[in-house]
Amino acid sequence: MIKVIRCCLLTALQEIKTWTENWRMAMLLLLMFVTVAEFCNNINDFSSRINEATNAFAVLPHLYNNQYFRLVIQFGIILMFSNAPFRNSNSLFCLIRTGYKKWCVGQLIYIVIASFIYTTLFFLLTIVCTVPTLGFSLSWGKTFSTLAQTEGLPLNIQYKIHLLYKPVDALLNTCLLLLMLSIFMF
Repeated sequence: MIKVIRCCLLTALQEIKTWTENWRMAMLLLLMFVTVAEFCNNINDFSSRINEATNAFAVLPHLYNNQYFRLVIQFGIILMFSNAPFRNSNSLFCLIRTGYKKWCVGQLIYIVIASFIYTTLFFLLTIVCTVPTLGFSLSWGKTFSTLAQTEGLPLNIQYKIHLLYKPVDALLNTCLLLLMLSIFMF
């Protein structure tokens, strides 16, 4: 049984190794960075104007709440998995060596691992892009509370999120939603 699991994991890791030679993954990283940087620049500007720190746990839930950015995130998922059923130069060799069932399970494991990496990268990019005004707090903080209660700003910060969740809870829910969306979209 351990040998079968190891074989399936190695098949999944074989797909991840192909990311270095795939231009789509480079474009995906660029798309992710531009998307997050655009959103975070507006937050950083506002945060520096009011001289308050930006809560690192609060950025991703509000980023995912914006309809434009949600479409970009979903487009990134499509771009990441657009070569399904994940055929490359050595796929036939792996299929013959491992067997069809192990290869299929390996592909499913690859989808889960890639989705987890995609979600984690989005969270890490929100931290990297908010470094100039970064702060860690278990409350929403003055920046997001002010943005949520002020109308007419280009950012769509929903106050309803502040009423229903704490920042860490909202972050975990958003990460779980993003992970499930990535997995079940393909």
